[in-house]
Amino acid sequence: MKKPRLRAPRHLPPRFGRAISRGATITLLGRVALPLLGFLALLAAPQAAKALGPADGLVLPASAVPIPVGSQAQAIVVANPPGTTFVFGPGVHRLQQIIPRTGDRFLGAPGARLNGALILTRPSRIGGGFVFDGVTQHSQAERHGECQPAYPHCDRPLALFLDDQPLRAVARLEDVAPGSWFFDEARRRIHLADDPSGRIAELTHTPFAFGGNAQDVTIENLTVEKYASGNQAGAINHRGAGIGWTVRNNDVLRNYGYGIAMGARNRAIGNRANHNGQLGIGGGTASGMLVEGNEIAFNAWNGVDCDWECGGAKWGAVTDLVLRGNHVHNNGGVGLWTDDGCSSVLFADNLIEQNARAGISHEISQRAVIRNNRVIGNGTRRFTWGWDGQIQIQNSQGVEVYGNHVELDPARGGNGIILIQQDRGPGFGLRNIAVTGNTLTMLGGDGTLVGWFADFQAETVPNSNIRLESNQYIVFSLDPSNDAWSNNTPLAFRQWQAVGFDTHGAARIARP
Repeated sequence: MKKPRLRAPRHLPPRFGRAISRGATITLLGRVALPLLGFLALLAAPQAAKALGPADGLVLPASAVPIPVGSQAQAIVVANPPGTTFVFGPGVHRLQQIIPRTGDRFLGAPGARLNGALILTRPSRIGGGFVFDGVTQHSQAERHGECQPAYPHCDRPLALFLDDQPLRAVARLEDVAPGSWFFDEARRRIHLADDPSGRIAELTHTPFAFGGNAQDVTIENLTVEKYASGNQAGAINHRGAGIGWTVRNNDVLRNYGYGIAMGARNRAIGNRANHNGQLGIGGGTASGMLVEGNEIAFNAWNGVDCDWECGGAKWGAVTDLVLRGNHVHNNGGVGLWTDDGCSSVLFADNLIEQNARAGISHEISQRAVIRNNRVIGNGTRRFTWGWDGQIQIQNSQGVEVYGNHVELDPARGGNGIILIQQDRGPGFGLRNIAVTGNTLTMLGGDGTLVGWFADFQAETVPNSNIRLESNQYIVFSLDPSNDAWSNNTPLAFRQWQAVGFDTHGAARIARP
């Protein structure tokens, strides 16, 4: 097994927000305190229904106000008092942008779809390619985000779809090739190499489906797709300003930035948040969120730099956040990510697999419980040093990690439960962390099953109440060269125990 590198590149994702709520406290690990306000109520929240996305059997109230296809949804909302229930009729409601009022409820009849994209028609052939003329951006379109070099226009919320597949936006006409496109803003012209004849061509246009700052809004049983939500903005709850929203049993897909943005006391339950450009779900600077029973998959295709922010779901500077019973898989970045001063976070009973980077990442944050998750085969693209672990704790304090089943990729390996300390500013080091009672499996490849890495003040880690104890390891080899454990130096299992870790743990060879 190859030894992990013991120096790391600096990894500094951006700040999302800073306000952190305060409340009563309970003791964690005997030394640190958890804000209690709102947290226990979320722990007791009912389990999400097993069926995800819109359901055919939703009961539609007889008193609900209909929104037929082809009508102006916002005009109908304004014509009715706050607290009205509205029902979108079956079919495609295109380019609708809605500002709810307090207590409004929006339901979808079976087959109701809100689509934020323009349909492009009558392409012309020019030279060896094709063009659509007369194209304009929405007046509210905003540029935001940091891009990968191959996606220089990722900060513009414009995606061109051919038969539901997004093409890659390039910065110059001469770079257009199959699978890519160029927007000449001055001439209002789209250039592409692929022949769009006989195919459905759509361009994201409307910035959001539901926005504003109303309270206690419900959005249920809808498909919400292809909105030009910018990076760090959602097709639903656009800026996360809506308080107390419930977003339940929706398909939220192929939107440019976030599918769902979450604000204070928001609940996202039983949705499919899939195939969105930056993140399926995200939020920041709020308190009291529940994310339960969702599928969050195949997100992060718009080319944003994932060191800045991309993946399945991410929150910054939030408190009282419960992430429970979600299936998070095949996202282009981190599966579930909390960052920048998050506190009182529960990750429980999730299945997190095959994400390109870490499965769970709790970064420069505090007070979290990570329990009873299955975390499988994440982060196999790059896992030198300690990066992209199945469960990754970076410069955080007051974290319990227990009862999790962690499986590395059987061929490539990867990293398991990893603690990382770098220079992230005063007060952001590893402290008061317990990793106990987990089962970790490594059937082949390279990497580190469990341990810590530091390229800053490594001498402080052993004296920071770091407990790694009573974990069980299933491995392909116990040969001394199998350095699958780390105290900033790769170790074999017996060496790991000799330095004081997992003295009550056990490692065994996997049997066919």
